[in-house]
Amino acid sequence: MPNALRIGLLGPLLLRDEEDRAVHVGGRQLRVLLTLLALDAGRVVPAGSLADEIWPDDPPGNPGNALQTLVSRQAARPTRSRRTTRAANCSPISSAWTLAAAEQVCADAPLPRAGVLPALSGLVDKSIVTAAERPCGEGPRYGMLETVRAYGLERLAEAGKGDRVRDTFAAYYLDLAETGDAQLRGAGQRRWLLELAAEQDNLQAALRWAIARQDGDIAQRLVLALGWYWMLRGQPGEPETLARQALALQPRERSPRMAEARMVCALTAAGPMWEMDGVRPAVTAAIAGLRRVVGSQPDDPSAGRDG
Repeated sequence: MPNALRIGLLGPLLLRDEEDRAVHVGGRQLRVLLTLLALDAGRVVPAGSLADEIWPDDPPGNPGNALQTLVSRQAARPTRSRRTTRAANCSPISSAWTLAAAEQVCADAPLPRAGVLPALSGLVDKSIVTAAERPCGEGPRYGMLETVRAYGLERLAEAGKGDRVRDTFAAYYLDLAETGDAQLRGAGQRRWLLELAAEQDNLQAALRWAIARQDGDIAQRLVLALGWYWMLRGQPGEPETLARQALALQPRERSPRMAEARMVCALTAAGPMWEMDGVRPAVTAAIAGLRRVVGSQPDDPSAGRDG
């Protein structure tokens, strides 16, 4: 057998030598050994690709969980800890992400912003993270398998970093949504419709996290920023539910911006058929709140924040 082998596991197990020639693999024990070696090198085994080979006599009921456990055992080794941490920091991002998002969300004391791109490149090389080029030379969008994402979330929780990283994730996508909202009202509308569509899963995940955290300020600002986008796209369903949940929260900030946000939450919750009966009290309260604050602090949206 050649000394240098390249192992590909995203799909059937493939081995190639240094001249890219296929190398025959025989026997379950050898396949399992190579699988474990590949995992130890940071490769990812998707559920179903090798589960039958690893457990031919007693296949697991949930191959994804079984493979995740296998990955966890290998990742627990000290030589893997740095790579595991880097992947875990990206796990709260629910869908594909850009380099800019990774630099904001994944950077921390051990991994400064300048090190995020090299770290991502290393994770791509190890098939822990995927990269797909975007059109117009805008750079790739990165992603990871759900098994790896779930494992990363577990590691973040164990390290006590889950909430902090998710808060950073929500703050980044709030800024993106507010930037996009302004651009949708001008010459950049077409580009930003595409940009926000590509980020929709992450934007709504950020909103769900803010709601779960009972953060009325972030949640209602996200609905305010996404309201026009949702209307342009004509997307009933989850936006209405999320807006209704955000509306039930009490923000700390008292400002024209937040009064407008509550109004947009109520109107979004009413749905495309404008079913106002259920949200009329909220609309009335939002109008009253807007009347109270308009004129008293028009140039400082953060004025009136409690504490």
